[in-house]
Amino acid sequence: MTRLNLVWILTALAAPAFAIGCGDDTPPPADSGMPGDSSTPTDSSTPTDSGTPTDTGTLPVDDGNDDFSEAEAITVADGTGAMAAIQVPADADFFSFDLTAGDWAIIDIEANPDDDTDMVDTVVQLFDSSMTMVAENDDSVPRVNTDSEIIYLVPTTGTYYAKVLEFSDWNGDTAEGMASYTYTITVGTVGTTVPSVTIDAEGGDDAASAQVMNFDMDAGFVFGTFEDDSDIDVFSFTVIADQFLDVNMMPAGMNGYGSTSAIGNIWVSNAAGDEIIGRLNNSTGSFDDLGPALPPGDYLLHVEHGGTAAGTNDFFVLKAFKSTENPAENAANEAANGVFGGSEALTQTRDMDTMVNRGFILAQMPTPADVDYFSFMVATGEATSVFCGSKSSGSGVEGLTLEIRNADDSVLAPPASAAETATEGAFVEDLMLTAGTYHIRLSRGDQDLTVTSTFVRCGVANVVPMAAP
Repeated sequence: MTRLNLVWILTALAAPAFAIGCGDDTPPPADSGMPGDSSTPTDSSTPTDSGTPTDTGTLPVDDGNDDFSEAEAITVADGTGAMAAIQVPADADFFSFDLTAGDWAIIDIEANPDDDTDMVDTVVQLFDSSMTMVAENDDSVPRVNTDSEIIYLVPTTGTYYAKVLEFSDWNGDTAEGMASYTYTITVGTVGTTVPSVTIDAEGGDDAASAQVMNFDMDAGFVFGTFEDDSDIDVFSFTVIADQFLDVNMMPAGMNGYGSTSAIGNIWVSNAAGDEIIGRLNNSTGSFDDLGPALPPGDYLLHVEHGGTAAGTNDFFVLKAFKSTENPAENAANEAANGVFGGSEALTQTRDMDTMVNRGFILAQMPTPADVDYFSFMVATGEATSVFCGSKSSGSGVEGLTLEIRNADDSVLAPPASAAETATEGAFVEDLMLTAGTYHIRLSRGDQDLTVTSTFVRCGVANVVPMAAP
């Protein structure tokens, strides 16, 4: 996946880009049960950057912005930002900027788009006018690299501060820093009239008054507030054939993007609002990516307050993408692939740039007794990883179990089986297999009786491991 230049959501076109990916500082598996390269929308209309900061040459070791009193001023309106570096181990840089109450501010770091371990790994922290930290971020959500980002609803007009430091220092490791650890920090505010932005008007609290979600190039951003601790905001959207809506929820709290309440339940329903198709409970902190399988049609997205007492700045931010769905399980083969002899072959495609050979499937498992088999090929010298998800994406399927089986239907030696848990999907990583045909066996437990969907997504990735340097 690549970093997307989505600067059109900002008031200043030169303001920062978002990053798409997931996880913490450690890169996630290549595919976690969701579609592969096709799950990241391609930006074919990148706006022109009219204000890239000028490189003023080699930065001195003492860069003069090492505490609040020395903070370098950034002008939000012009979007040009500032260029800086973590010059030496344990260096930290401070920046100041003026924000207005009611603005949606984005503090963005652009430094290491290719996740290069020899480049800087930033962490950004946001402080209010009293120099109290209100938010921080290591890697933007969802994650593709180590660049940092905070999206914040400004509660009070005043001067705010950003502190940028290296991950090693922030994480308590041996601190890293050098002149080449350069980055650009930009502060902007969200444009209110751009096609991809939906700002919650707090009028759409039921199916009849749902607010339409805005998308541009199949990417959309929802910036919302909770009126009280019982508030549920409702948004409408449409999907077409072979498409699904993937909704990423930004983290709340001081150690997230700064909201004083997390999202609670978030769910997709039919257009009437009386059938829950896919649902997650984000307040548990388990899953932050809702992506139910949906036939073409009109739907509603419901976003509920976390349920704790209302805070002083209860807001939420969603990044939503209409993505290409995995190939569907052959419905006519549903009965046959319930046994080993009817295993359904995955279509596998090799990326000629990365040489990763991938295959995907969207299975349906309508009953607790259902079992599905799928087969895949492995070439000589390839390491195989298999990732499946159901409840972790909002499905009503509970107790999903994944097994990798041999040509005689025996389970490969551990760790070739896994179960979906309360915090992650089912995945088996880096199996070194001899060349040949292998099988995925899926089984499941009970159905969440309040959620109707029964989908399971799986991805297989075969790659020749890189030789050690």
